Parts: sequence; C-alpha cells; structure tokens
Amino acid sequence: MKVVTLGKRTCASGSVTGVTNTAGAPVRIRTVSAAFTPGTRIRVAGVQGATNVNGVWWIRSRSGSGPYDLELSETANGPLLTGSGAAYTSGGQIFELARLSNDPKLFVHSLRVQVIAGEVGRKFVGTDQINTGSAARTGVLKEFWPNSTGGISDQWVVVDREGDNSIRPYDLLLDVWTPGEGVLVTGWQI
Repeated sequence: MKVVTLGKRTCASGSVTGVTNTAGAPVRIRTVSAAFTPGTRIRVAGVQGATNVNGVWWIRSRSGSGPYDLELSETANGPLLTGSGAAYTSGGQIFELARLSNDPKLFVHSLRVQVIAGEVGRKFVGTDQINTGSAARTGVLKEFWPNSTGGISDQWVVVDREGDNSIRPYDLLLDVWTPGEGVLVTGWQI
C-alpha cells in the first residue's frame, strides 16, 4: 500500500460585519475576509437580527475590494437568498466547508480522519448535503469530539470493501466550529 498524506485540513473563517436584508431583494453579507469566493460552500452562524442568513449556503457572487459583499443561494446554481426585512444587529461568523482533498482525481482504498490533540472545537465530515447549523443535522457522516487534553483522539476510518481505490476525499466536506482548527487526513492506495 502507498500512503497518501493529505495533512491538516482546516476551514477558512471570518467575521460578519454587516448584512443587507431588504425584504424581497438579494441578501448581502459583508466580511473583511478575502478567503470566500464564488462557488464556495459556507456555514453562517451567530448573526443577530437578520437570523435568516444563519445556515449553510453557496457563495454565488462577491463584490467589493475589501470589505466584501457576498450573495448566497441554497444550491450551487439556485436562486439568490432573498431578504426577510429584519435588520442586522450584531455578530456572526462565516465558516468555509472545506473538501478533504482539493484534487478531484485522487482516489484511495482507505481514509483516516483524526482529531488533533489539544484542539477544543467540534468538527464534522459529511457529504455535499452537510448542514450542521441546525438541530436536525443532515449529510453528516461523522461528528468528532474535541480532545483538549491529549491522549487518544477521536478518528474515523473508511475502507473500500471492494478492494480497489474508490474513495474520493474530494467528495467529503469538513465543517469546523472553531476558527483555525482542523483534522489530520491520511489515505492509502493499493
């Protein structure tokens, strides 16, 4: 077997600094983070007032040269999220939903995703339908518990039972609830 080390995978994050939430018009979320580009899946959490923007979205467009205004949709090519009319009052974080590999041509026989000792936040791996922003979580394949004290870390191992390299890490998304944290990802090919 050949080891394929994908290393530490993290998710970009940034603060929400404003929301334009005019009823019936496209919602615009403002952030100073340049990490978020059209086509990226994100989770928005903690927005007060304009709470309709909390959830999992696709970034459809980005305007401005910093700060940036993001327009969102529920699907990659779906209609833009429209405003509810509720005023933004404060708060909010944006978290990228990162792929376990950026290489769509990489296939492995087995895959291990492991929590990093000393980190304190929850992490999730799931399908393209992952949504950890509500009590009714969808698309989650594994929820990882933090290991803030060291020792044995939570991990998830997936093995292709057919005996070939058919697991594509690119198809799996990571959602991290604490900025800067991540998971260790290793694959094996036969």
